[in-house]
Amino acid sequence: MKPAVLFVHSNAELYGSDYILLLVVQALKDDVRPLVALPAEGPLAERLREAGAEVVLTRESILRRVNFRPARLPGFILNVLRDARALKKLIRKEDVRLVYSNTSAVITGALAARRCRRPHLYHVHEIIQNPPWLARRIARQVLGGSTEVIAVSEAVREQLLRYAQAGDAPVRVIHNGIDPSRFDGGEDVQAVRRELGAGPENILFGVIGRIHPWKGQQYFVEAARLVADVCPRARFAVVGGTFPGYERLVGELQAQVRKLDLAGRVKILPHRDDVPRLMRALDVFVLPSTLPDPLPTVVLEAMAAARPVVATAHGGALEMVLHGETGLLAPPHEASGFSQALLEMTEDANLRHQMGMAGRRRLEEYFHLDRFIADLRECVAGHLPQTERIPLPIPEIQNS
Repeated sequence: MKPAVLFVHSNAELYGSDYILLLVVQALKDDVRPLVALPAEGPLAERLREAGAEVVLTRESILRRVNFRPARLPGFILNVLRDARALKKLIRKEDVRLVYSNTSAVITGALAARRCRRPHLYHVHEIIQNPPWLARRIARQVLGGSTEVIAVSEAVREQLLRYAQAGDAPVRVIHNGIDPSRFDGGEDVQAVRRELGAGPENILFGVIGRIHPWKGQQYFVEAARLVADVCPRARFAVVGGTFPGYERLVGELQAQVRKLDLAGRVKILPHRDDVPRLMRALDVFVLPSTLPDPLPTVVLEAMAAARPVVATAHGGALEMVLHGETGLLAPPHEASGFSQALLEMTEDANLRHQMGMAGRRRLEEYFHLDRFIADLRECVAGHLPQTERIPLPIPEIQNS
């Protein structure tokens, strides 16, 4: 019988870390029996069941700042204790051999694994810097509550190790990977461009991802005003939803667009699942994060679609984007400098094409799904009982 592995995750949507969890389960499903604990139903739950995983529902026991508000803290603590108890029962009932917590926002998996004396992996997709007390608390929870830690980038690893102590779990970097063939397509993109507010004569910049203050959508719109003053052909699209309780951010973004007189130049759309089509419709993908983004999957998707990337120069982007070769790195807190990088992309269509193709080649060499799966399977296999180890064939890495 295949060993049972319990995956614990923080939501049921299909953004970056959610999609990576889906890839992990799909990669391991032939070798282990996946059980996945989620706090709600949603697109991820549906896709996981299609992949053969059993999904169990938990409570809202996720480390988010909103749960530390005085009115919510008692209920949050109660949910954590209840969830940890429920996961402990599940581990014993299903004879779970390994607990795998996907994101450092999940704390109940580590608690349950410790109580049941099971090995525990943390797969960390975040860089938490502020407030400092929370950054330290999460780092200590991860390093002290794991058998091993997977960090999605060197930037994540370095942030965790700032709080390291003797005897902590080792931290290995496994860069996320995707299948670039999903982004191959020869269909006419003009219909999608029209949905995004651009015609064939326009230069279309796009941000795709969850709308959140640190994700930088407002920073992008601020820079868009400066770009539009110089390049009237430029158009801008923001595509993404919000966390529950943050819906006001969409209205605030729309108000900013009106205030800056960009209503005819900036298009805001809700979350969509057709990311490959959206990427192929862009001329330039933009990552405007104002705080370090650990290793944004959406940048890999832009690279797979052979689109040049303009990204703020911190976090995992420094490991993904080669400045002047696959895109440009720009300042994260200075809109005029950021807008200059965008304007540089408007000047030469051939340069945009060359950068996009260089990004595709870089993805195939360093961030391919095959490499990610091989590294991940090796890591997971090392924490299963010897008699239940995953066989590790040599993967075929596709290169251009």
